[in-house]
This record gives sequence, structure tokens and C-alpha cells, in this order.
Amino acid sequence: MSVEISAPPAPPPKPMREVYRYHRTKSGHDVFIDKYGKSGPVLITFHGGGIVLGCRVDGHAPEHWTNNWPGVTIRADYRLLVPSSGLDILEDMKALFEFLVTLDIEHHQIFVAGFSGGGYPTRLAAIVGAEEAKKPNPRFRIIGAVSYCGMGGDVLDDHWVFSQEDPEKQLGDDRTRSEQATQAWQDGGEECSSSGWEVEYQGLPVRTHIWRTFHLNGSINDSYSGIQGLSDKLRELPHEQRLAAIPKEALTAYPQAYFAEDPSHLPPFLLIHGDQDNVVPFGESQNTYDTLKRAGHPVELWPLKGANHGLFEEQPVIDGVLEHDRKSLAWMLAIVKQT
Repeated sequence: MSVEISAPPAPPPKPMREVYRYHRTKSGHDVFIDKYGKSGPVLITFHGGGIVLGCRVDGHAPEHWTNNWPGVTIRADYRLLVPSSGLDILEDMKALFEFLVTLDIEHHQIFVAGFSGGGYPTRLAAIVGAEEAKKPNPRFRIIGAVSYCGMGGDVLDDHWVFSQEDPEKQLGDDRTRSEQATQAWQDGGEECSSSGWEVEYQGLPVRTHIWRTFHLNGSINDSYSGIQGLSDKLRELPHEQRLAAIPKEALTAYPQAYFAEDPSHLPPFLLIHGDQDNVVPFGESQNTYDTLKRAGHPVELWPLKGANHGLFEEQPVIDGVLEHDRKSLAWMLAIVKQT
């Protein structure tokens, strides 16, 4: 008797990539998104890279999300620090949602998620969503935010304010070279929203030097605020006094200020962070958690015991990371069912 062996079913086709410019800045710089999928809940992801490197095409989202998200995914670039500031990134987030309401997507089931440096635009996007939620007839709604080892939870921590060696030790000991490269970007660099890790850009030095200079000089708050010399002033103050020392015109670049003042319209937050992270301190997520929890706002913090910044260690840490990937997707889908 002959037995017919059928071929295995073909995998479902990958969603088509659609590329959009969502923002043209005052200087004429274009910022882009990639969109995948046509219908269903919307997941917007922001890449890592210390807010100075990276781009939307980086494989930053967990593979389990990529393979199982039941709706539209959007991978967004944003302007990078130096020469841009945190205020510029906030402007990008406002422009992003002004653009998204013109697309034929589900505007009232949006999630934002960021990884490492992408935790900063994630928090800013959540603030843009909170301001929209205060309107009588909101045009869009962010229903959840996820941060993986994300920056932006406490940018005034000693880790960012005081001088230290770059924890990843990517560029050796040539401090002068890094400072000169950072100054070249500050003085003459065009705005940048997409940068490779070891790639020169328009004749300017590799941007990894900027990350190292932030650590060596404790100067990242100059870039967050757009105020040169602010980091020196913050360094003279104890941690609990630093937020009050931020000039009013720069305060909107500090998510922790908004979260502490009025978190009532923010989306629920899920924070995932390795407890051995020496690149973005665990305290960044802890501060966001404590602030929202005190206000009675829905927030969860899932520590990854033994995990460093990359969330890749030997077993059983990797097992824990993969489990959190599965659980975080389930967390988002549970919120979809409730809306």
C-alpha cells in the first residue's frame, strides 16, 4: 500500500514593510518609521543604543513578540542625543503620533515598548499619550508601555552625574579622542536619527565616542536638557535636590518629573530589568515603579535575577529572559482583551 506524504504547510508570508517619513525637523532632517501589518492592535518599538546610536532596523524586539504579535508593528527612529537634545526627542514623539492618526490603523489600541536607550522615548511617548487622554475626544490611546532595561527612569542618578569609566570599555583609554569626537558632533554635526555602532556618519567620528564621553565626564544631562554645563551644577547637589534644579524650559525632557507630578493618565507600565545591569542601572526601572506605585497607578516590575544589561547570560538566566518575553507578550494581549 502506498502512502502519500504531504509537504509541510508553508510558513505564513511575512508582512510587507512600509516605510514612512513621520517628521521633517526645522533643519530639514527626516525621521522614519517602518510599519508591518494592516489591522489589529498596534505595537510601536524603540531601539536601544544609549540614545546616541542605533536605528529602527536593529533586531531589538524579542523574537517571540515578532513572531506572535497579532496586529500592526511599527519600528520608529528618533533623533539621537548630540547634537539633538531630549527636548528634540519629545518633539519627535509628538510628531510621531500626529502622523499616526493619519494612518488607517487601530488608534485606540496602541502599545509602546523600548529597549535600553529606547526606554527614554518610550516614556516620552507615554507622556504624549497621557496629554492626549486628557482631551474630551482623544484621537488615539496608548494602553500599555513596556521598558526592557530602559533609560529614562532616573536620569539624575549618580551613575549618570559622576565621572566613571564606560562600563562596556568599548574604546580603550583614549579619553581625549572621545571628547574631541563628541565636541565635533556638538559643534558641527547634523541631526542624526540612525547610526551604526562602528560607522562614521557624513565624515564625523564614530558616535560610540559620545556614549563614552557621557560616562567619563558625567555629562549626559547636558544633552538631555540642551543646556551645556548643567551636569556640573547637578554634580554639586545631592540626588534629592537635582530635579528641582532643572530649569523650567528643560523640565519636559525629564520623564520622571511628569511621572511624579501627575501619572493618572499614563498607560499601565511593565518594567523588565536585569538586577546586575551595570550599563543602565536597575534603579532606573525601580524609580519609575516606586513613583507610579505610590500614586496607585498600574505598574509591574519584573527583575531578572543575575542578568546584566544585554539580558544574555548562561543558563538559567537565558531561560528567565525567554520566559519574560513570553509573559510580557501575554501581559499586552490581556490588556487588548480588556479594551
